[in-house]
This record gives sequence, C-alpha cells and structure tokens, in this order.
Amino acid sequence: MSVFAGMLLMIFLIISAVTDLREKKIYLKYAAVFLVLGMSLNITGFNIGVGDAAFGMAIGFALIGLSFITGEKIGFGDGIVFSVTGAYLGFFGNLLLLSMSVFLCACFSTGALIIRKADRNSRIPMIPFLLVPALYELIMAVL
Repeated sequence: MSVFAGMLLMIFLIISAVTDLREKKIYLKYAAVFLVLGMSLNITGFNIGVGDAAFGMAIGFALIGLSFITGEKIGFGDGIVFSVTGAYLGFFGNLLLLSMSVFLCACFSTGALIIRKADRNSRIPMIPFLLVPALYELIMAVL
C-alpha cells in the first residue's frame, strides 16, 4: 500500500468512526468517494492491482450479505466500510484488518459485559476498532 493510499484510507476510517460513534450510521456518499479514489489509485498503478482490490472488496460484500441473512446483527455499514478498505488493502490486508478489528471489538465487548455496562443484546459500533489495525497495516507497509 502506498503512503498516499494509506493516508486516504485513514481519513475515510476516521470520518466513518466518528459518524458511527455519534450517529450509528455510515454515510454512503463518503464511502463512494473514497472507493472511487482507491480504485483510481489501483487503475493508475499507484497502489495494489485491480484484481487484488476486487478480491479485497469481496470481503465487504460478504459482510453485506451476512447483514441481510442475520437481520443486521452484523451492520450493513460495516460491510460497506470493509468494501472500501478492500479497495485499498487487497484481500489479505482486508482479511487481516477484519480479524484484528473483530478481536479488539470482542475484547472490548467482553470487558463491557464483565463490568455490566452492556448485555448480550447491546449494539457496539465496530468501525472505531478499525483505526488501530489500519494504522498498524499502514506503518508495516511503509517500513
């Protein structure tokens, strides 16, 4: 991942994390803009290839499908965000991002259950848990 692509991805994730925390929604217009920017970088050769980006985006599409199947137990917006991150990170980078963010979210959820700040039906926004793993992937890509 190029530094410019990583910076665009972090800007998108920060915007998405703030709106997910404050309003519990993801704005499709921001996702569309950053998706077009990411795919433009891939087409021009400044980031990963188009094929890898398409496979990375497939992870997000799978999450959107799971959102429909589970009655939105997995948020529709989470799938949209992972579709955009897939355009920047590719398949394995996006899979790593998903794994690390689910782990962080699970740790937070377990802590919230233990101190009784949440129950098993509480909805926890996932997008803020993408920031640290995405920053880690950006740093590792630059080094």
